[in-house]
Amino acid sequence: MRFLLLLFLILLIVPYLVRLLFPWLLRYMGKQMGKRMQRSFEENNRTKTSSGAIKRSPPKRKKIDKNVGEYVEYEEIKE
Repeated sequence: MRFLLLLFLILLIVPYLVRLLFPWLLRYMGKQMGKRMQRSFEENNRTKTSSGAIKRSPPKRKKIDKNVGEYVEYEEIKE
């Protein structure tokens, strides 16, 4: 009988505690993720600005081979 009473109390108390602690846990984890993202953004931003101007390569031009061949016109054959 004592076991059943203890089990019943645990089944009542645990969901109540979870309902109280879950929002707090989500807020805490959200703040931690925000701090991590902010730190990452600052580090990334610092490395880009510390090296001076951003170096860009000139746009690549397409190479067109003049010896490709000639255009051949064809007709579809219906069977």
